[in-house]
Amino acid sequence: MRRTLVITDLTYMWADMVCIAGVGEDGECVRPIIEDGVRQHHLFRDGLLLVYPRARVEFDLSPTEIRRPHIEDYTFTPESIVYHGACTDYEWENLLRRTAYRGIEELFDGLLEDGRRVPPDSFTKSLGTIADVTADEVLVDESQGRRQFRMNFTDSTGKRYERYPINDLAFRAVMEKRIELGSDVRDSELAATKALKSIHRLYLRIGLARPDVLGDYPEACWTQITGVYTFPDYLKGKTFADFSLV
Repeated sequence: MRRTLVITDLTYMWADMVCIAGVGEDGECVRPIIEDGVRQHHLFRDGLLLVYPRARVEFDLSPTEIRRPHIEDYTFTPESIVYHGACTDYEWENLLRRTAYRGIEELFDGLLEDGRRVPPDSFTKSLGTIADVTADEVLVDESQGRRQFRMNFTDSTGKRYERYPINDLAFRAVMEKRIELGSDVRDSELAATKALKSIHRLYLRIGLARPDVLGDYPEACWTQITGVYTFPDYLKGKTFADFSLV
């Protein structure tokens, strides 16, 4: 079936692998997937970026086997993509606002454990928006042999969450570029924190990774920030491709 989505998530996975998701006119969240994985080059055609947050993109989607809570999955072929322009600022924020939950507990139907994970096969969703977020601190974490960006934040219910990994592809690209250009890691943390504190409205897309075992914890779907969206736009209309090092 052909379906047009407004892209809401463009998420870094590893190397050049990414995850994309979008929302249809009916408000349903859809994650278009490829059997061998979506790669950054699938987002482009003839050198033009077609798939990025707020873009309207048409896919030819096919149902696929799902494992809860990843109920949003549909397969597609990259050749099926048709670009239909981008949302205005008003349309973009209106979509985020009307699909938003008050907090992360509500988003995951009360199944969130220790504020960080959801058991596999849970009867909930794996993606959603939270509005009216307060950014408390952005952190650069290099403790596990690779650079990770994290955020401490408070949702609109007043609950604080700490050290959520930020896998928004554009946010990561901006941070990596700043560090590559010689910014001290601590200065980069402070600059990112200041930028997010200075904007008027912050929306986060929160997603669940595929089931994994971390440390001594049982297998779980771990939370991550899959989209960081601000009004005014901290990217000033740019995309990850304007900063990417890949």
